[in-house]
Amino acid sequence: MIIDSHCHLTHSKFKEAGLSVPDLIADARAAGVQYMNTICCNDAEFDELHAAAMTYPEVFCTYGVHPNHVTEDVITTERILAQAVRNKVIGLGESGLDYYYDYAPKITQQKSFEVHLEAAVELDLPVVIHTRSAERDTAAILEKHLKAYPDAKLLFHCFSSDDWLADWGLEHGVYFSASGIVTFKKSTDLQAVFKRVPSDKILVETDAPYLAPTPYRSKICKPSYTAVTAQFVADLREISLDAFAGQTTDNFKALFTKAVPYIED
Repeated sequence: MIIDSHCHLTHSKFKEAGLSVPDLIADARAAGVQYMNTICCNDAEFDELHAAAMTYPEVFCTYGVHPNHVTEDVITTERILAQAVRNKVIGLGESGLDYYYDYAPKITQQKSFEVHLEAAVELDLPVVIHTRSAERDTAAILEKHLKAYPDAKLLFHCFSSDDWLADWGLEHGVYFSASGIVTFKKSTDLQAVFKRVPSDKILVETDAPYLAPTPYRSKICKPSYTAVTAQFVADLREISLDAFAGQTTDNFKALFTKAVPYIED
């Protein structure tokens, strides 16, 4: 079983391409990808993606605000708690820090990230973390949080940061998710990271409709391509695809515990 731990099934790019959620699910299942976690980036899209999770047994979802969508009115803990208690909401995020783009002030992003982390403790949910060009601040916020809540469940989604953050994450028990970026020819440093991530801390994803793996880089990314990335990482780690799929499925269940009752082995 392969699980796409991070995709955006209701994204406008899929609609523009004429790809419906049932189309994407059928395509994924044909490729051996049996479950998908569709990720929330802003409050406005949540009702639609949550409806997809409630409609299709293969789909789970998260709730949260992406750092590039943070506004001056930072989301409150109360709002997160109200939304994230719904059925099939299995995590918070994606949240974190993105200093690559100048879409939101750094201090506002940091406040939003901290709110997500605090809410996750109350809900006993993992936080799906987006970090780009913000490694030191990301680690500083997480280190402070882990001192207060050492059992917090954290995931570096689509990990593509530097060795410094990789080392920090490995030291602090963070989960790492591999996206199609790891398959790119020039991603040798990233490939080295995913060779050394412990077998109980690794997941796989697409971030669909973005970041299609080689050899589909010019195409819209679909959840079915999780199988391509999974095969690549399995080869990288010199294990069989079946073994790697088993590891990543077990890790998904360990991290996203609220998904477990819905997953048929």
